[in-house]
Amino acid sequence: MGAGIAGGRIATGAEATSTESRYVLRQGEDCVPIEPIRGRVSVEQFYEYQLPAERVSDENGAVVGDTAHYASAGTRDLQRSQTSIAFLYRGPEGLSLVVVHGSLGADDSGSVTFRLSGLPEDGEWAVKDDLYRNQETGEPADTNYDRWRVDGTEHRIDWTWGSAGTDGGAFRGLGEEFSVRIEPAFNGSAALDGRHYDGEITDWEFLSGSVDASERIALDLAEPIRIETGRCDGSERDEDSDESGGESGNADEDDRGEGNGSENGRGEGHEKGRGEGHEKHGEDDETEEEGDEDDEDDEDERDD
Repeated sequence: MGAGIAGGRIATGAEATSTESRYVLRQGEDCVPIEPIRGRVSVEQFYEYQLPAERVSDENGAVVGDTAHYASAGTRDLQRSQTSIAFLYRGPEGLSLVVVHGSLGADDSGSVTFRLSGLPEDGEWAVKDDLYRNQETGEPADTNYDRWRVDGTEHRIDWTWGSAGTDGGAFRGLGEEFSVRIEPAFNGSAALDGRHYDGEITDWEFLSGSVDASERIALDLAEPIRIETGRCDGSERDEDSDESGGESGNADEDDRGEGNGSENGRGEGHEKGRGEGHEKHGEDDETEEEGDEDDEDDEDERDD
């Protein structure tokens, strides 16, 4: 694919986005207006990241549930197999950026690394799918593979998930004026590719409009995007093609994350793949410090 929005818009209902929108999506030299999905519940309730009761915390924004363990039950109707989606959500607590990778029930898995810049310092990741801790040590569980480095305004998250599950998150507190850049690394370019699961994301889409009549905007998997306030004609904000374009880079070339990550589960057990029982891989006996550097063995493994 060339640089920019890939193939334009994929309408799944009536044209959902007005040209008078306050928000725009840019990729390369392309720009389209977007509208938030609106709801009457908090973004935590909308995302509905389900965990067993002992895993739920204010830190991860999860809810107790048993229909989609370690995955987003609330966005099920928006999910697509082998697809990563993103959208704005406006709820009673303001505007949020939501991302969901994968699809419940689909027989696929995957890995994604996102670098995000321009996030307001007074905002927060209201949902972290996955982030859960060992109840005895308080450290991230050793089955929690996802890595969250989310201090300051530049964040990096490494996700990986198994069959029939999802990963993702929701950042709340974008405010009235913002300009957020997402630099993606999918599949072989993602930091955790092949570490725990093998799978492929084939499509990246930005949703605009409403839950019932969302416009699905196809994106180039290899190019960064920018979501910001303004208009595509530049009347409210100058276009910044240099920053919104460019190559996404390879997550493996950098220090590959801090903190334990997570494995998402679904079905008979805790694991997104298969298996019975509550735990993903057994007891949470060994943990890594969230925020720690990868050890040399990890780097060697990626070099093989």
